[in-house]
Amino acid sequence: MKRDIPSIGEVDLWWLYASDLNEVERARCWAWMTPEEHTQQQRFLRSEDQRMYLATRGLVRSALSTYADIQPKEWRFTTDTHGRPWISGPRLQPTWIFNVSHSRDLVVCAITSHGDLGVDVEGIDARRDILGIAKRFFVPEEYTALLGLSERNQQEQLFSAFWTLKEAYMKARGMGFAIEPQWLHISMQPALSMSFDRKVSDHPNRWAFSLGQLHTGHSLALAVSWGSTAPIPPEQIPANAPNAPDIEPTSLFAPLPDAERALPASRDQRALPASRDLGYHLVAHSAARGLQVRLLHGREALHARPSADTTPAKTPVTPSP
Repeated sequence: MKRDIPSIGEVDLWWLYASDLNEVERARCWAWMTPEEHTQQQRFLRSEDQRMYLATRGLVRSALSTYADIQPKEWRFTTDTHGRPWISGPRLQPTWIFNVSHSRDLVVCAITSHGDLGVDVEGIDARRDILGIAKRFFVPEEYTALLGLSERNQQEQLFSAFWTLKEAYMKARGMGFAIEPQWLHISMQPALSMSFDRKVSDHPNRWAFSLGQLHTGHSLALAVSWGSTAPIPPEQIPANAPNAPDIEPTSLFAPLPDAERALPASRDQRALPASRDLGYHLVAHSAARGLQVRLLHGREALHARPSADTTPAKTPVTPSP
């Protein structure tokens, strides 16, 4: 049974843990990949990176095939000048948009059919110098918000929230670090929003954002656009466009009502092998836009096609040196 492709204001968010995949699932992912993807996978030196690449390609292909009578191995992809992936075949009307992110063992793939879309997932890393990074890449108010938190764990959570929101937008625009993170100003009050420096040539009214947190400590952010995706000429940007919002340091950790915290689970996971739970809850979202997000288990997509679509009995993975 095919799913309806998400329409305007809707996003399907597929997820899986790469290490949860069993031998059959890994073999399916391998069978769906192109020779070029096989070559790319073997370029990774660490077996963990090879497994992550395999799981990512398998998730994208199988998730897209839940919306169409197209086998996972039939999808073809290309990238633009900044590395943003696009579907190059089969041709679809309207063009479907997807975006992928991974951190450590977790892979996520966001899919919609309208506007621009970016997703980013970021894990907590106690070894990184978050204040040093924030001082370089965040606006002063965001840096001050981090300094206002006494607990290192809270600083990590807020840093990850800021970073994932910024990177989700940068990925949605398809420009990467051609947009500098300090040109994006995040506010959590009274609801999640982002304002832009005039150098960005964009208007926040085109965008909706969603920020979630996983029980593993990951932050997960979505950026979704409405309307035209063309850059806005500087002369059309309001003269009073804010340069920096007021940020309440503790607002990220204020609990939302229970009805708003959990995203709906996938409809049918009865046939899936044992798997870890994502443990997702919504932290903040854009109040001005009715963004609807469906959370879907990626292993469900891997099992949506007949097992005959799998050919190899063993998936090559090079041991780590």
